[in-house]
Amino acid sequence: ALVGVMVAVALMPPLAASGLLAGIEKYSLAADAFWLAMANIVCINLASKMIFQVKGVCPDNWYDKKTSRQALILSYSVLAFMLIAIVIIIAINQGIEK
Repeated sequence: ALVGVMVAVALMPPLAASGLLAGIEKYSLAADAFWLAMANIVCINLASKMIFQVKGVCPDNWYDKKTSRQALILSYSVLAFMLIAIVIIIAINQGIEK
């Protein structure tokens, strides 16, 4: 239950703000709130992968261990790329507004 509450606290406010701001046609602010929610989603996924790896959660048989290493590297790469892209998008949006 605690994990659900933490995820809800990280995701619901920016998503609700994004919807409300889009509803009153403040699209720039709505986009900022949306990108904050996306950054939170990526960071939650990245943190959970890191915690599972630190705690030693891994597959039982040898074939799954072999393929999970490749999948882990790919998922870290994709999440890192997504986080960098989101940070760049937010920085560009902040530069355009000023």
